[in-house]
Amino acid sequence: MEFKKKISILFLILTAAVGFKFLLLTDIKSSISSVVPNGPYALIFGSIAIFGIFLSIYLRKYFIADNTKNKIQKALGKYLSYDVMQNVVKNIDNLSLGGKRADITILFADIRNFTSISESMDANSTTEILNEYFGALVPIIESHNGVLNKFMGDAILAIFGEPKKTKNHALDAVLCANKILKKVKHLQEKWLEEGKPKIEVGIGISSGDVFIGNVGSKDRLEYTVIGDTVNTASRIENYNKVYKTHFLVSEQTYQRVKSNVDVIAINNVLIRGKSNRINLYEVVKVLDKV
Repeated sequence: MEFKKKISILFLILTAAVGFKFLLLTDIKSSISSVVPNGPYALIFGSIAIFGIFLSIYLRKYFIADNTKNKIQKALGKYLSYDVMQNVVKNIDNLSLGGKRADITILFADIRNFTSISESMDANSTTEILNEYFGALVPIIESHNGVLNKFMGDAILAIFGEPKKTKNHALDAVLCANKILKKVKHLQEKWLEEGKPKIEVGIGISSGDVFIGNVGSKDRLEYTVIGDTVNTASRIENYNKVYKTHFLVSEQTYQRVKSNVDVIAINNVLIRGKSNRINLYEVVKVLDKV
């Protein structure tokens, strides 16, 4: 709340308080009726009292509305990332279909063979594991300037570079992935002690040009990303199964972070949907200088 707004509200509260004080000390009706013989003061204070009553009603409605607005924003924050939610609130009167082209980095993280794992557990146990897993990963994404775009079953799609702009969004994504895998190891140890199944996570990252914005219909919008970079990141993540790896990045991402990582190159990979073979890189170490 701005300083001037705070001062205005404080003034209004004080004015209302004076009015109520007068009501306690005098009979407003008799004061007004005797204004002519007794001078103008009764009318002045009576007017203040009446103003205070109406003002108190206004302030009550104002604070209730403000509290409701805050609750709505907090509720939205549970369905949208903070940065996306702020963008929605900022442009509340101009929400529409459309977006822009942007150079960003996409991160996909997926639990290996979770479908078969979940078949051995009841629905509650499956949900508990997923909630704990997602609850651990989301703060890591946000702390590395990423935006959680969506949950897709047991997978996560995160965006780096929009709407929060940073100097090197590819490096932000790689650092985030490295931290995620460390966190997963901690969860594996914890779940093993609790008698829960061990999970493995694969991460795929790609950088490049995408469409980012609102898609859907005029009545139902979704903030999302579309483009070859998104498809490439998703398919790269799937190749972790093929190469028995956990962390793969595209050529485009590698070129932006190569001074910060040690990798094993996987050359001439034919990815579904691409006519040309591409190079993939398994990140085996993030260098300490980062």
